Amino acid sequence: MTGIMIKVTIFEAAMPPMVMGGIVSMQYDLEPELAGILLGIGIPLSFATVSAWYWVLELI
Repeated sequence: MTGIMIKVTIFEAAMPPMVMGGIVSMQYDLEPELAGILLGIGIPLSFATVSAWYWVLELI
């Protein structure tokens, strides 16, 4: 893989949780409270982690 492909792969892995998974979980009553909590924590937390990974990848 080239340098840009590695950076894009790492950056994509740092993205927030899958919202559609939470919606499906809530629709089929598969621990909807847990899905909501994980999305509620994961999305704001991803703002910090994605920013941090951006700066790390710029150093490479």
